[in-house]
Formats: sequence, structure tokens, C-alpha cells
Amino acid sequence: MPFDLTEGRVRDRASSESFRRGEDYYRQGAVLSLTRRGGVLRAEVAGSEFAPYEVSVTFDEADITEAACGCPYEWGGWCKHIVATLLASIHEPESVRDLPALEETLSGLDRDQLYELLLKLAERDPSLAELIESELSLSASSEAHPVNTEAIQRRIRSSIHDTDYRHYDDYWSSGGDLDEARRVLEGAWSFIRSDDGRNALPVLEAITEEYVEAWEMLDWEMMGTMEAPSWTSLRRRERP
Repeated sequence: MPFDLTEGRVRDRASSESFRRGEDYYRQGAVLSLTRRGGVLRAEVAGSEFAPYEVSVTFDEADITEAACGCPYEWGGWCKHIVATLLASIHEPESVRDLPALEETLSGLDRDQLYELLLKLAERDPSLAELIESELSLSASSEAHPVNTEAIQRRIRSSIHDTDYRHYDDYWSSGGDLDEARRVLEGAWSFIRSDDGRNALPVLEAITEEYVEAWEMLDWEMMGTMEAPSWTSLRRRERP
């Protein structure tokens, strides 16, 4: 870290219970990996689920600017997985593997190499193709080439996990990648800052529509009815 990260700083950003449990996690060796790429520290932390939770901590020269975890903790302050990650980086700095910044890694590639790289990645993970299509729609939209709302809706839809309540390591939560929605929302804000309401509104409508349908599905499942509609049937409703 470019600044002096101490236990006191971590304790100030977490509840007493989260800090205590995070300290236990660290001492039990639950932090499985630690990597730092530029101003981002990433870790995998073992929990009650089969797959470890992914932790991401972003920092600048002065302080930590953002800390996120894949767990559904929502009770204020940092969760125990973030606490464990930071305690590991404080007490075992040698365990942090430094990686070159992505900008540095890509800077040596020419246009054709970048093109081939994107194609290979999209072939390996088909969802990446939709992500690229959505990003292009947001960045290249104009009055002559309006926003591709279908691409944005697919992007949001794919980020929403099964909308059932599940028990996660002492708390309940429904799934969903809110970070993905925030990234799409930032695209809408870029249009708003450019006074381009014609393209901002369809993006906001696409986000809202997908989340409304997700919550409708959740309401049916929470009622426990045997006649709950499928996601597909909700998608087929007539729209004005």
C-alpha cells in the first residue's frame, strides 16, 4: 500500500463484530490468495459456500477508496471477508503477489493483436460478447445510432442470479450483481452529462424493466405457489 494501512484504519471501517470475525478468519487462514494489480488488491476468502468469496479493494495514494465483497453482507461497514483480506495484507505483506497493471500489459499489443485477443476471450466466454456489444452501444450511441437497448437488457439480465432467498454464512440474501448495473447506469450518466437525454432514457428504462421483472419473479417464489410463472413467460408479456 502507498499509505500506512493499520489495524486501526480497518477497525474504523468495520463493526466490532465484523472486525472480530474477520480477525478469526485471517488467523484461520481463510484468505486463500492475495494479488495486487496497480491500485487494486484482490483476494479469495473461504466461507461457508463451496466457492470462496471474491474481495476487491481499491486504493490511491492516501487511502482505500472502495472495498467490495461477493458476499451479501449489508449491515454497514466492511464485512469480515474484507477485514480478513486487509489484515492478511498488513501482517503478511510477502503473501501479496504483485501483478503489472492491465494498461501496461496491453500497451505492447497492436490493433490486430487486441482484436484477436477480444475474439478469443469472447469465444471462451460467450457472455463477454454481449458485454462488448453493450459497451459499444453505450459509447458509440448518437441520434443517428441510438442505444441498443436489447444488448443492455441482456447484460442486466445475465447479471441477475436466481432470485430465490438463500442462506449465506449467517445471513440471507437474494442474488444479483449490482456492480454490473452500476456500470450500465454510469453509461446513462455519461449521456446525461452530455445533455443527451434521447439516449439516457432508454438505458434507464432498460435497467428498470429488467429489475422489475426480476422482483416480480421473486414475489412469486416467496409466496411458495406451485403456479409461479417462469422467467420466460414474464419475458413474453405484451409491452406497449
